[in-house]
Amino acid sequence: MFLELSCKLIITFDLQRITIMSSQKQKNHKCIKTNNFPQLITLALASTTIITYTLPAQALTFNFTYDAGVTYQQKTAFEFAGRYWADYLSDDATVNIHVDFASSSKLPKGMLGGSIPAFVNNVSYNSFWNALNNDRQSQFDYTAVSNLSSSTQWQSIFQNLQQETLTLSNNTINLTQANAKALNLIDKNSTALDGVIVLNELDNTGYGWANSGYTSTSVNSWYTKAFDLYSVAVHEIAHILGFVSSLDGINAKNYNDLDLRKKLFTPFDLFRYSDSSKTQGLSDLSNGNASYFSIDGGMSSIGYLSTGQDTSIKGDGFQGSHWKNYTNSIGVMAPALRVGAVREADERDLNVLDVIGWNRKSRIYSSNYYTLDSQIQYANILANQTLNSQAQSAAYWIQEINRNFDITNMLNLNRWGGASTTSTLNQTQDLVDILAQEGVFEMGGFWDTVDEQENVTSVPEPANNAGLIGIGLLGLIGLKLKKFSRHYLNSI
Repeated sequence: MFLELSCKLIITFDLQRITIMSSQKQKNHKCIKTNNFPQLITLALASTTIITYTLPAQALTFNFTYDAGVTYQQKTAFEFAGRYWADYLSDDATVNIHVDFASSSKLPKGMLGGSIPAFVNNVSYNSFWNALNNDRQSQFDYTAVSNLSSSTQWQSIFQNLQQETLTLSNNTINLTQANAKALNLIDKNSTALDGVIVLNELDNTGYGWANSGYTSTSVNSWYTKAFDLYSVAVHEIAHILGFVSSLDGINAKNYNDLDLRKKLFTPFDLFRYSDSSKTQGLSDLSNGNASYFSIDGGMSSIGYLSTGQDTSIKGDGFQGSHWKNYTNSIGVMAPALRVGAVREADERDLNVLDVIGWNRKSRIYSSNYYTLDSQIQYANILANQTLNSQAQSAAYWIQEINRNFDITNMLNLNRWGGASTTSTLNQTQDLVDILAQEGVFEMGGFWDTVDEQENVTSVPEPANNAGLIGIGLLGLIGLKLKKFSRHYLNSI
């Protein structure tokens, strides 16, 4: 459906995103530009009786469950973050994520939070390539698939600790369970857990949480330096969707373990290139080489990548499942987040998810009377207001649930690299105690402390065979940074 505003600016709606199209001027009608465009849209939307929504034929659905003690405000941030990703991705799949918050005293020092995706290990590379080939929709998809090996094996290079360049190959690959759903390699609507996210309550740390967007809600009323919870939630979900690199399972002790590298290799790694590797047409898993994400065999770069937190093997100090850390970093998957700042997904983030198997929704904008940038900004404001309302409603009704049994199954069957546990975890155990018992927090060299600088903090994402533990961040549509302390409508 649509409603018409002054200057014949037509806004069309679906459940996920708003598209703005400007009609031609009517004969005998003089269209006057106005500086009150956001107010016009806001007022028009207030007349809810003239707006209707139509359900899309297919949709990405996030099914969040919450551990005991997770608050309404915390739930709202995740419900919004899930709807945010569903607003950009069109795959007909259900992603199941369990969320918990834990006292800082139970977590490694300086840990802000993280995600532990379930994995589908040892997928035939040929099956993966065929699924990716059949899933092509965008030009990025076609370019990416045409530059991948269509044989039964992938190949990659890396420099060992003796600075020798070795070639690694295997006929299997490992996907996050959610990524496998996007490619229809497993049941898209399976109710099994696709991942767990654990965040720090930040009690007794001098930091706190706040929700960005329209609510400007303080999750910890006592905070002095606040991280944006919504930004972290969006970031962590992206890891569960498949934004993960095998570099985050490697450290000085296992660096030359070729079998382990094969067990950890992900679709993301297929597109990890360096100047050294592009001459061979192979991806590069070296920590010491400047690597970048490329869909055309290394000939061009979408963006430079971090090279690992373990600096003893020439990593740059940040987990490899991220973009390179720069002071002007943009995008949801950069490795650092400033206190008080909000980031959202940019084209780089979306294109990565696109080429590993997710499908992006189309965006159509035209601009007879307003700049394209302003149309996108205002359309996103309206859409996010709707998503925020939906998130608040969902968070109100969702009850907490104990999923220790399901998490046990996930660790038994779907741990990254195929490692498993034989532990029997009871329903009364604390979730973080379970993760500690399973060694999720104990593989040295992956953790970093919260940066005590006023404006910048490190958000490392330790990972090992137990899973990927991540800290989040994100960037704003239009590539502009904002603070959550102001109302979203006035903070573009």
